[in-house]
Amino acid sequence: MKENIKDILIIWTWPAWLSAAVYAKRYELDIEIVWEVFWWTVTKTHLIENWPWTNSISWFELWMNLVNHAKNLWVEVKAKKIENIEEKILESWEKIFISTDLNWEKFLSKTIIFATWTHHRKLWIETEEKYINKWVSYCATCDWAFFRWKDVAIVWWSDSAVKESLLLTQYAKKVYLIYRWEKPRAEPINLKRMQEKIDEWKIEIVNNSNISEIFWENSVEWVKLDTWKTLNLEWIFVEIWSLPNSELAKNVWVELNQKWEIITDKFWKTNIEWFFAAWDIVNNPFKQAIVSASEGAHCANQAFEFVGK
Repeated sequence: MKENIKDILIIWTWPAWLSAAVYAKRYELDIEIVWEVFWWTVTKTHLIENWPWTNSISWFELWMNLVNHAKNLWVEVKAKKIENIEEKILESWEKIFISTDLNWEKFLSKTIIFATWTHHRKLWIETEEKYINKWVSYCATCDWAFFRWKDVAIVWWSDSAVKESLLLTQYAKKVYLIYRWEKPRAEPINLKRMQEKIDEWKIEIVNNSNISEIFWENSVEWVKLDTWKTLNLEWIFVEIWSLPNSELAKNVWVELNQKWEIITDKFWKTNIEWFFAAWDIVNNPFKQAIVSASEGAHCANQAFEFVGK
């Protein structure tokens, strides 16, 4: 068994995994990387403009850059979905992690860097469930072809929804932003761009409101808000934050907060020794791709400190 134990198992999305892999390779650690095919939050953004050394880049271009970098490092990435993680004490009193995938293949490692994704939060109204992927979507970048020259709405709580609305104005007839609070919260540059579209009558903000019901025949005909106001629409996009996929971490008693985020210290250590976490599932409120790259490097450095001992 001992020959199969890796120094680090990286369970990942991106880009935390790449920076972790870069540093792990420089430390000459024996690593293994597993990846569940999943389109995570950043892929819902049509353009990324806050990544260093590039003025503007699509998520796919950035993704390919990361993959090519990994190939140059001779890093093998396995497309696997990890279903369970457990701790085990060997006869030598050495603790290891055993991670098992859907096909019962086991991955043994001294440390784990857990850098996974979030999944979309839903409105949780009955009619939403009926029309998912028909007239209700969670990705404007993915589904833009279906709403050209139509009136659409985004239910939004965050900066990412403002970016989605700016994309939609390139194709839709009009975009309604249904917002549950009074004052929009987003990066100033995106608020400025949104205001320009409001002045052009391409965007209209409907604040202090939530969707309570969706009515449909051949397409979304109209929605009812909790203010009793109605809007005539042909498509709805839901962009109300995401929930962290941290269930696996609970199996080894990793501590979570009330938002189901993994609690880490400033070195991205969890309460479980030799289990590190990064990216969207940790309790860092500033969830950005560039921030996750730094977190991945920290995790690899801490793993090296442990393995070196």
